[in-house]
Amino acid sequence: MLKSIRDCWRGYKSRIKTAHYKAYKTDEERLENKPDNIPVEDFKVLLRYWADDEIQVYVHIIYFAR
Repeated sequence: MLKSIRDCWRGYKSRIKTAHYKAYKTDEERLENKPDNIPVEDFKVLLRYWADDEIQVYVHIIYFAR
């Protein structure tokens, strides 16, 4: 059951990042096209998180470790 919940959460995060972060080049475009169900301030935190160089390195390591 927990694995199913985890997989759904991962899928949701992936879809949000693909549709609302990777699809646009600038944070201004991303904010204009943010998901309706995420408050602006929370989305700004996500944008900073996704753009953080240390996070990018971590994600890269995890991705290739699978």
